[in-house]
Amino acid sequence: DEHKSSIPDVLQVLFHVHASTTNTKVRELVLAVYPAIATVMKDKFAPYLDPIITQLSPNLNQKPNTETLPVFCTSLHTLASLCRAVGTDHCKAILIQALDFSLNLYKEIDEPEFRSAIFSLGGAASRVLKNEFNIVHINKIMEHIFESLRSLDWIEDVAATESRKLEWVDEEDIDNTSNTIHDEHEVKIEEEEEEDDDDDDEDDDDERMTFENAHVEEKAAAIEALGDIVENCIVAVWPYLKDIIEHIKNMLEFPNVQCSQNAVTAAGNLLISIHKMTIQTQIINEKQLVQDELDRLLDDLIPNLCTIINTSTSRSLAQIALDTIKNILEEVKLDMLKHITLLEKIAHCIQKVLAYKTKCQQENDDENDDDNDNREHDGRDDAEYDAMLISTGGDLLPILTSIACIGKVQFFPGYLSSIIPKLQKRLRHQASVSDRSFVIGVLAETVQNMNELLITPYLQSLFTSIK
Repeated sequence: DEHKSSIPDVLQVLFHVHASTTNTKVRELVLAVYPAIATVMKDKFAPYLDPIITQLSPNLNQKPNTETLPVFCTSLHTLASLCRAVGTDHCKAILIQALDFSLNLYKEIDEPEFRSAIFSLGGAASRVLKNEFNIVHINKIMEHIFESLRSLDWIEDVAATESRKLEWVDEEDIDNTSNTIHDEHEVKIEEEEEEDDDDDDEDDDDERMTFENAHVEEKAAAIEALGDIVENCIVAVWPYLKDIIEHIKNMLEFPNVQCSQNAVTAAGNLLISIHKMTIQTQIINEKQLVQDELDRLLDDLIPNLCTIINTSTSRSLAQIALDTIKNILEEVKLDMLKHITLLEKIAHCIQKVLAYKTKCQQENDDENDDDNDNREHDGRDDAEYDAMLISTGGDLLPILTSIACIGKVQFFPGYLSSIIPKLQKRLRHQASVSDRSFVIGVLAETVQNMNELLITPYLQSLFTSIK
């Protein structure tokens, strides 16, 4: 915030740099900076859109070659990010033009970076266009998303991956480093032979399975776009519902945190969008059909989210799953009373989070974040995520209490008799001011949503504990 006043000057410098060079790499770097600034400025960024769109347009109206493909992809990503951050009518014309042009090139350019950029743009288009999103474009994007999510290109020969790792090295450095690499490789082979002499064949098979980052990023972009589209265009993609569910569930278990995070968000978006359909649909038969689908999906997806919260070693993934359940409860509300077992699972998750008993909360920093400087992928550290988890768990308890008390859910009085005393113990005088404030806030909101019969047993102890 303290640097916001200098952003207009920074933008003027970027405009000048872009205008004064023909170097595609420099221009690509300039274009890549705009999304971060737009995210900070949001609506205040709108006056700067026109000159930026002028910069983007030449990159998006001609087929890229090998040299210009990076700036083409960056331009698509930048346009998508601007649409997400600002989302004004300024972007509509170039958005539709760029989407149409890039989709027509889809089969001609076999590069994961290109596909990722198109998925990013497609997701952003769904946010800006919503019901105006061209069904032809939606169908094409959905087809490509499914194709990408089914692809096994992310699993590849380790030798091919190793050769690509060296592509960034300058030619003049290769000779100087090749001997070292060769020596290190020989030492590694000798060590492996000594350690694994008895089961070489099995280990060789395992070692040839590895990640190809560009293809993993493509999958992350694909599932993120799917989440955006089901959030904003659920009616248009209803015919694809079976495939959508299949891919979301598969990606929840994908061995990459970003892909799983995007799948969790997509699962939440899907449930919330379908619930909104039940409210908006007026035809009785259709309404019941949509409601039945919602009930089935709640039973199918929420247990997966609870499992992620309880068992994931990633704090960021557990946090997103917890946030997603919170969003679902706030939307679905009393419809959850048809799913008492799910409410019980969610209640158990809340209790584990508030007691620091989930797997990610119990992980040692060194075990959880090897070689990552104890930071998750978005730059937040473990302590920050722990605080966020506790805060979201605290937010969820009053929401759950409101639903359970209205429905007079049978398990809930016993649940409260367990969790309220545990929260009260954290009000002891040796607790920090922030911890006491948090617990008092959670208890106050929870009590506010309890009926008189449930509150009575706790009145005296609550008054005593907050003195």
